[in-house]
Amino acid sequence: MPYLIAREPLPLYQFQRAGVARLLKSRRLLLADDMGLGKTLQTAAALTTLVGCGRVRNALVLAPATLVPNWLDELAKWTPELVVMRGGPAKQSNKHTWRSVMTQCHVLVTNYEDVRDLVVTEAAPQVDLLVLDEAHRIKNWESLTSRATRRIGAQRIWALTGTPLERDTEDLVNLLAFLDRDAFTRTDASLPKSVLRARAARMMLRREKADVVAELPPVVIRHERLALLGPQAEAYRRALASQGDNTLADFGRLRTLCDYDAESGMSVKIDRIVDLVSHVGTVGEKAVVFSYLLEPLRLLATRLRMLGIGFRILDGSMNSQEREAAIRDFKGGDAVVLLASMRVASEGLTLVEANHVAFVNRWWNPSLNNQARDRVVRIGQKRTVFVHSFTLEGTIEEDLDDILETKEELFDTLIASFSRSGGKVTEALVRSRLASRTPETGY
Repeated sequence: MPYLIAREPLPLYQFQRAGVARLLKSRRLLLADDMGLGKTLQTAAALTTLVGCGRVRNALVLAPATLVPNWLDELAKWTPELVVMRGGPAKQSNKHTWRSVMTQCHVLVTNYEDVRDLVVTEAAPQVDLLVLDEAHRIKNWESLTSRATRRIGAQRIWALTGTPLERDTEDLVNLLAFLDRDAFTRTDASLPKSVLRARAARMMLRREKADVVAELPPVVIRHERLALLGPQAEAYRRALASQGDNTLADFGRLRTLCDYDAESGMSVKIDRIVDLVSHVGTVGEKAVVFSYLLEPLRLLATRLRMLGIGFRILDGSMNSQEREAAIRDFKGGDAVVLLASMRVASEGLTLVEANHVAFVNRWWNPSLNNQARDRVVRIGQKRTVFVHSFTLEGTIEEDLDDILETKEELFDTLIASFSRSGGKVTEALVRSRLASRTPETGY
């Protein structure tokens, strides 16, 4: 059943008002603001205006499943006068079922998985406004999610993502082609940078934190180099000496050993993070620790439990209710640390109760690392944020730093200035990095 939200909306910052104005005049827009600048908030404010003046009767919001509760929370805060429903029609529903559901509410919030069956059914819902949150989820043109989403008819489409470029220019062009298939095709990825810049500018709005720095909290980046010691160092050297022909597998094995040694349970990173969060707890602050591997989080949980430091875990093994409970307990309870899987917690969440972020490891896609960090570095944060990351000296992680720097430069030149060029982390690049490391040097 639909429910009516009744909370007072909050004031907008000047740059957010400008974003709302751009949304209001755009039938097709890629809102690509940097993470933490309030894309959801701007969208909700624009939606309220369009509904109020009768230009939009209903809207369908598609988001990753883990972010649906976040959307409901944000709508509760920003659209008190609208009727909101959660979840779409049952699978195999037809277009009449969709139409019936959409007439019961102003906004229907559901996840991308719930619309995948549109690929094989006759259900092709028609809505006044389609909002795609974390729109990079549909960048793969041939995926079921992308194909199904393209079947939804909408007078207006707003695509939201802080990472319009994850691999190369094709990601960006696919998003633009989704918005306007007459103006962009997938082959446009090969266009000269100046041409793509001019054509993208009319459909894309992006502001970076640097553009609104006066309205954001200060951030202190602390990247530490750590020495690889004891059994963990021995395990790493053995793995390095036994490299085979599967370069990517070797790379992954070495990276894992930089995080922890499964045989001995030793991890210099975890030792350091335990020290950090112990201090955080003594000064009455909170921290979020990210890892794309789960085992380091489990090892951390064991250590924190032994020390009596309160924590919560957020990972992919939990259902939506368990995840919501963990986030709620972390925000409002006595937990000092949230141990978070980067695959689950790097999108959409607002965790401004914490002001420390620590990465056990970083993915070789800098946009995902930044997206995880910006769960804490975002509007609503009132304290200085400390971001902690680590590199083990003399290991493959030093090469990862080089890869991340290269890809950050690509992102900056391609997205920040609309001057685009492609680039990928390839097996050839990884192979060349590993070839430069020898057991004799200890790398």
